[in-house]
Amino acid sequence: MNNKNLRLTILVISLVLISGYAIVAIKSLGSTFEAGSLLSKAKVAESTDEVSLRLSVNELDVERGVLYMTATPQLSGEQGISTANGSFPKKGIIYSFDVFSGPTLLDIPSGTFVGAQSLGLRLNGAPTSYPFDKYESKLYVTASSDYAVDGTTELTLRDSTEFVPGFAGESSYLAFVDESLDMSKIQSDIKQGTGLVQWKFSRSNSTKVAAFLLGALMVIGAAVSSLMTLNVLRGRRPPTINALVWFAAFLFALFQVRGQLPGDPPNGIRFDLFVFYPVILLLIILIAINVQLWNNRDDWDLENPNLALDGKIVKAKKH
Repeated sequence: MNNKNLRLTILVISLVLISGYAIVAIKSLGSTFEAGSLLSKAKVAESTDEVSLRLSVNELDVERGVLYMTATPQLSGEQGISTANGSFPKKGIIYSFDVFSGPTLLDIPSGTFVGAQSLGLRLNGAPTSYPFDKYESKLYVTASSDYAVDGTTELTLRDSTEFVPGFAGESSYLAFVDESLDMSKIQSDIKQGTGLVQWKFSRSNSTKVAAFLLGALMVIGAAVSSLMTLNVLRGRRPPTINALVWFAAFLFALFQVRGQLPGDPPNGIRFDLFVFYPVILLLIILIAINVQLWNNRDDWDLENPNLALDGKIVKAKKH
């Protein structure tokens, strides 16, 4: 291997190592989440009569279109006693959820402990535009209590979500009827024991940068492979087995690189259509070209003192 090829190999290996370290560093960055002002209220005093729910988003299943979360009943004052994982109601409490999976009705008798409830909400959105895809989900919930004669009770919702891996998100309180941000309508909903929360998510900046680096690695590898083949076609370099090994190794490595995309996006996304699949097709074409050039070499008989020069056989000069 001459000096130029050695430098090129060192450059490619350096790019791979730098990209790998950068991806590890980026993946270690935390995702961001911001709860709306009404949803981030501090916990009230134990003496205050309150029926509330502590909400926490745990995971987004993009492929199945489900947002997984937990809803923990929190009671205080004459309504009940809260613990870290649930509550003991002093009066009968009924929660009603409009969810995709999990309990839709939670009827809690007085004095019975109730813990966090696992809920699945419909997640609207698709990973087609990965890593620039966006998602939205909503939770409708109502509550009633035996504490009041007519069963009505104020319902307070709190969002305790800290982060969702791989995503940046936010939550907001919406009016139950028209899904607006009208504060007077929202306050009326709270007094009537109803609530509507909306979550919006997009890929975190770290995920976007990692996807960009992996895509750049594929494109750079394809560009280097193209330059190598172009030099062989121009007769500046001979076709070699080492080059074929490089192409084959890079082709199989591409599938490993694709599998490292954060969030494990499904096949067929736009990243595949515009980056992964074209690079795979280009590599296959380059391999076919280099195999044909190797088959057409004239200096395969190493026992004869022949030299290949621009595809022609030149007899070695005798000294």
